[in-house]
Amino acid sequence: MIGRRGAAFLLLVVLVTMVVLAAVRTMVVAETSSRRHDLLGRRNQTLAAAIDAAMPIVDNSFQTCRLPIDEAANEFIQVTLDQNQSIVTATWYQGDKVVDEMTRQIHLEEDGADQ
Repeated sequence: MIGRRGAAFLLLVVLVTMVVLAAVRTMVVAETSSRRHDLLGRRNQTLAAAIDAAMPIVDNSFQTCRLPIDEAANEFIQVTLDQNQSIVTATWYQGDKVVDEMTRQIHLEEDGADQ
């Protein structure tokens, strides 16, 4: 039979273990959240860069262009101009799945594109 000292020590070990596990869980959640935030920031920067890269060729006759990211994984960004020619949309695809999207309002001049 365990004495009072043994039971108290066992309880102390269990409590310390629970505190350590809670701290580790909190650190893992914080790291995961930080990485997700960084990924979304990089993805938004890439979508904005795709729109910027397509702007020199956007004019009244522009409809869409496809910018590859990873051809082996069938990952690409498609930049499109809406029917009213006022909004450019960059859509990030992985295969047929839409991963993310960004839109930017523009103003087209008669002789070319201007933001």
